[in-house]
Amino acid sequence: MKKILSILILAAGTLFAQIGNPGEDSKSFALPNFYIEALSNKGAKPGLSRLDVYIQVPFSSVQFVRNDSLFTASYTVTLTIFDENKENIFYDQNWVEHLRTNSFEEANSPYSSNYSQRSIELKPGKYSLFCSVEDGDSKKLSINEAVLNVRAFSDSLGISDVLLIDKIIKDKDGDQLVPDVARIITNDTETLPLHYEIYSPDDAKYTIAYTLKDSRDTLLYKNSEEKNLVKGVNLITYTLSNFKMALGELHLGITVLKDGKELKSYIKYLSGRIAGLPASISSVDDAIDEMAYIASGATIKYIKNSATNEEKLKKFFDFWDTKKPLPNSENNPVMKEYYKRVDYANRHFKGTPSGWKSDMGMVYIVLGPPDLVERQPMPAESNPYEVWTYSHLNRQFVFYDATGFGTYRLQNPDYDILNGAGLR
Repeated sequence: MKKILSILILAAGTLFAQIGNPGEDSKSFALPNFYIEALSNKGAKPGLSRLDVYIQVPFSSVQFVRNDSLFTASYTVTLTIFDENKENIFYDQNWVEHLRTNSFEEANSPYSSNYSQRSIELKPGKYSLFCSVEDGDSKKLSINEAVLNVRAFSDSLGISDVLLIDKIIKDKDGDQLVPDVARIITNDTETLPLHYEIYSPDDAKYTIAYTLKDSRDTLLYKNSEEKNLVKGVNLITYTLSNFKMALGELHLGITVLKDGKELKSYIKYLSGRIAGLPASISSVDDAIDEMAYIASGATIKYIKNSATNEEKLKKFFDFWDTKKPLPNSENNPVMKEYYKRVDYANRHFKGTPSGWKSDMGMVYIVLGPPDLVERQPMPAESNPYEVWTYSHLNRQFVFYDATGFGTYRLQNPDYDILNGAGLR
């Protein structure tokens, strides 16, 4: 069950800030422990835009404490908006969110979330955003920083940034929208509701065209509808259905036309993923190959030799289910941590062709981050080298850059670390 953020259809509540070119929505910025999205829309006062910031914290990201039959948790949110150079503060606020549930499963579920929303009137331009979430019990801190480009809106035709909707709840007070801050589409996604505003300079009939494409510009969805717009603000709710699925970056396009002529267009960036997989995985086949440090070659071959993609996914998840600390839990922290390390290795270490295959990648994935790193990038009488120390294991690993191009190789490779780490 999600705590509902009331965004009534009758209220003006969908605003975006963006990173990138005017007319294109920002790419979502997400931390492992919470999601945040900043949205701008036409402000109530001339020359101002309104920035709405949505923060989504999954229940599994905070520490719940049991009190009799009730599970409770809390976390503190700090939200600050600076100018681009962080010299002046335009908004600075912190607040505490309190959570409670009777269900242990919900308290540990990544599919239950709590939402926060704050709105700020700003002049169009570039800003720096800082947001932190601190767990009330463990004091664990997650931080997100981003550069925002708050869009400008004039009296001519315009499109606000789009808010994705997780679900629409109808009651006596009107339609309430539960936002989808993560902006993730999975193979389980059947419909994609969205909400936004169109600013019209007159009363007229327009055609609104919708498209969904992958990063290679392959068309996954296309449809259009006629709308009689009134002068001023028009609140639009639309649902995509029967669209094709693709992994990786997706582009949701909205175009306003009149008499067949394109007048205004807008792009929103989404992420296509396989349900249940960590956010860093964009290819199931790559994810199977990357299991080399936790699964045997025979197991990897068994998973890959599948007749269908559905069978391959089932074998993949069956393997990872055996690694769950709590077999009946929806959450799999072992898989999450493993692919978090793989992602780090791919982004920070040079390998052929990927960082996870490098010697540094192997040690990092198997043992995690070292307790101490000694770097010698320009030693007087040898090639560059690094020494990784794992004090808790009483182990050291020395990596030499024999070529001078940043490809570090492990001196005296000790491949027994695979068994010693207990991953298999």
